[in-house]
Amino acid sequence: MTNLERVLTYHEQSKHSPSRYAASLGYMDWDTQPDPFRSYSGAKEIDLHFPNDEKTPTYSELFLDNATASEINIETISQFFRYSLGLAAIKSFGGNSWALRCNASSGNLQPSEAYAILPIVEGISNSASIVHYAPKNHKLELLKSYSSEVSLNSGFFVVISSIAWREVWKYGERAFRYCQLDAGHAYRALQISARMLGWHTQMLHSISDEKLDSILGFDVKERFHDKEEEHSELIFFVSGTKFSEEIRIDEKLFENIGLMDSVANRLSSAHHDWPIVESIYRDCKKPAIEDSNKKEDLTQKISSKNSAEVVLTRRSAQQMNPNERTMSKELFFEILNGVSHDLEGMDSESHVSLLIFIHGVKDIEAGLYVVIRNRKHFESMSLDSDDNFEWQPIANSKKILLYRLKSGDFKYFAKASSCNQDIASDGTFSISMLCEFDTLLADKGAWYYKYLYYECGQIGQQLYLDSTANGYSATGIGCFLDDIIHQVMGFKSKQFQVLYNFTVGSAVLDSRLQTISPYKN
Repeated sequence: MTNLERVLTYHEQSKHSPSRYAASLGYMDWDTQPDPFRSYSGAKEIDLHFPNDEKTPTYSELFLDNATASEINIETISQFFRYSLGLAAIKSFGGNSWALRCNASSGNLQPSEAYAILPIVEGISNSASIVHYAPKNHKLELLKSYSSEVSLNSGFFVVISSIAWREVWKYGERAFRYCQLDAGHAYRALQISARMLGWHTQMLHSISDEKLDSILGFDVKERFHDKEEEHSELIFFVSGTKFSEEIRIDEKLFENIGLMDSVANRLSSAHHDWPIVESIYRDCKKPAIEDSNKKEDLTQKISSKNSAEVVLTRRSAQQMNPNERTMSKELFFEILNGVSHDLEGMDSESHVSLLIFIHGVKDIEAGLYVVIRNRKHFESMSLDSDDNFEWQPIANSKKILLYRLKSGDFKYFAKASSCNQDIASDGTFSISMLCEFDTLLADKGAWYYKYLYYECGQIGQQLYLDSTANGYSATGIGCFLDDIIHQVMGFKSKQFQVLYNFTVGSAVLDSRLQTISPYKN
């Protein structure tokens, strides 16, 4: 079998169906629960502090194209990681406590890690360096200082990686899907945090996953337990200067790094084998390809909340209140505006459109709707879906292409496709992310399978933030009863597939939980 054939097989095998769930351990093995925090023995720890006069813009100001870029220094790098991948709060109940982070994560298992390749930064290193962000105590771990012939003064690189074992522990063969969604969540969280500093980001394709693994020392097996290895997911460049053209990576940047001598901590005392997850990672390794220049597409917001407050109060709702599900039409469009266009994506165009189950929006009938995020999807999706759909335009502008497919009560289908969870039917609306699939993967290659999840994760993180900024809550549902949605759509082929579900509404808060500040400034 080819890589692509194995990817397509994995995709089908890792779906849930009404008659069976995808394979997992079947119970929670608490004795082997992974440590959610990666650390490296032998690495120098660098404390990160917040400046006394730290100020963050309002949430709406992040989406204006007139911000002044902050200087890149240890204080701004501290803020960059604090409001993206840092701890948002500690929750406590019944003698147990657990950390919540700014970036959303499936089951709060946090498979994503972040590394930065930095220029000379006072307080971090007197030469180019590679650091790991350790969110538990808000520190950097200096993994390597090295001399480089190429200057990085205009910005720095960030790499997001995944530790699959953290998801495998609970989700078994589905773990790969969750890791990729979480990488997308983390990427969008880092983008938003960059905007808080007036910085710009651009994803890069021109360096392969294999090369990234080598740069970060992931290929040195002695540094990691063989069941807890890390996989490079994506790399992007951060700069205070707008990008007028593609970022070109000079390989000389990485010539003198040498071997890493720090050793990763062991996360679990024992492990369960899931060869299919190891295999899918091998099949989805990205080669080095040409980068495409994608400018940021900013959509103005109206929220006056402080951006730091929005980031730190984002939560994954556990329950929605069906008696408070109604949302104004204006606010509904405001939230759609934030995800109806490309979110500084990985390619020259978006590959995800949004199927929406509307349960409670004023002046819009309950029913089945779709937001077309790529105009090319309109023709292909309308031809491939149920011939009886209306395709009635509800909003048709530069930013939002919303069509009603069918009026009616679709709460049953929203719930059924989300593993019968009431949260999908009790909210204001539920979303299924429809991704280009068979033809796209045949064109791009097997590696692009994970990039579709990245785009879905980006959309999810943005939905979280926009909902929070406007007084609502949200939650991602990686249930993968995909084929129920495909039946609702009446798809005649596998041209589109569902990769992520999401719901927005009014959360029911658990007053028993105590919230504790995660850091002492």
